[in-house]
Amino acid sequence: DLQKQQELNERKARLIEQNLEEVDAVLLLMRQAIASGMDWEGIGNTIRNLKKSGNPIIQIIHSLQLQENEITLMLCDNSQANDDDDDDDDEDEDEDEASDMYLP
Repeated sequence: DLQKQQELNERKARLIEQNLEEVDAVLLLMRQAIASGMDWEGIGNTIRNLKKSGNPIIQIIHSLQLQENEITLMLCDNSQANDDDDDDDDEDEDEDEASDMYLP
């Protein structure tokens, strides 16, 4: 349904805006790795090692599909933290948020 796709895209845009610093940091890291000539396997290994070391920026990377130039990020919905606790709207409240990011 077109309306649902539009709502999903608007939600993704809000998540990106709310987490802009983190998203920019991940994109910068990926661009630097590519510019240095690192291959996809090397980038994947580097990301896994940084994730294991607890790097907070890398922790938002959910998955890499490097052959498709795609990174999936888990982004916090900061607007839900400001909602009333009595809100009965249970639309995706307990689900982690994922937003696909495509490298240019």
